[in-house]
Amino acid sequence: MQQNEPVVESLKQLTETVIGLTQQIGNVSEQIKCVDEKIGWIDKKIERIDKKIDTVEKTLTERVDAVEKSLNERIDAVEKSLNERIDAVEKSLSDRIDTVERSLNERIDTVQKSLSDRIDTVERSLNERIDAVEKSLNERIDAVEKSLSD
Repeated sequence: MQQNEPVVESLKQLTETVIGLTQQIGNVSEQIKCVDEKIGWIDKKIERIDKKIDTVEKTLTERVDAVEKSLNERIDAVEKSLNERIDAVEKSLSDRIDTVERSLNERIDTVQKSLSDRIDTVERSLNERIDAVEKSLNERIDAVEKSLSD
């Protein structure tokens, strides 16, 4: 039996090693279970964070869309208002230009008529003077001719 003792001793040591390994495997299994639980907890956290990110992204997208819509509406309103004001200014300027043009045309017509009247008056006066000088010269020529013929 002494020959078997080393084998028995080896078997005991092997059994103790197996028991120790089994305990270590159990410990590792427990640690894996803990790690799996932590991974599950982390997965849930990640899922909640993903949902929060989705919610924040959706909210921000809605807010940006609302702000963009509001700004576009305001831009359209300002553009419309400015176009209306520009149209009003253009009409006002056009009306003023027409009024000034009419006024200037009336003044030009008045000045032309006045100058024409003055020219006509000067022309009549000159014609009358020319006629008077011509008549006087003719009378003098006739008198000189008559005196020369006598």
